[in-house]
Amino acid sequence: MDIRHGIPSMGTTDVYVGDYPDCADCDLIIICAGRNRKIGESRLDLTNDNVEIMHSVISKIQPYYTGGIILIISNPVDILTFKVAEWMDLPNGMVFGSGNILDSSRFVRTIADYVGLSTGVVNGYIVGEHGDG
Repeated sequence: MDIRHGIPSMGTTDVYVGDYPDCADCDLIIICAGRNRKIGESRLDLTNDNVEIMHSVISKIQPYYTGGIILIISNPVDILTFKVAEWMDLPNGMVFGSGNILDSSRFVRTIADYVGLSTGVVNGYIVGEHGDG
């Protein structure tokens, strides 16, 4: 469902699961590694575990990294995006977090489904910190 909700913001694209060597020469590397929230947990409760998981993933990407943009979709997205930029030692503009893009895509998908229109003719955005509130 996340992929279906995210596609309206991506246009036409191929999405597939690869392995770390596939990161070589990629224009965009999307990372969605981390554990899910347990009942009653906030996104911030994931911080310690998901920072550790993300660090492991980044250490496996680094040998193959050749300059593509990195997009983080893991929670807590703002913290993990900062840490990846720090670990990769990349210039500004090379590591991004999904923030509210999925929330915005879900909003567009929900409105389009409700009114019976294509997502191509519905626009909407969720703005603010990507958190539980």
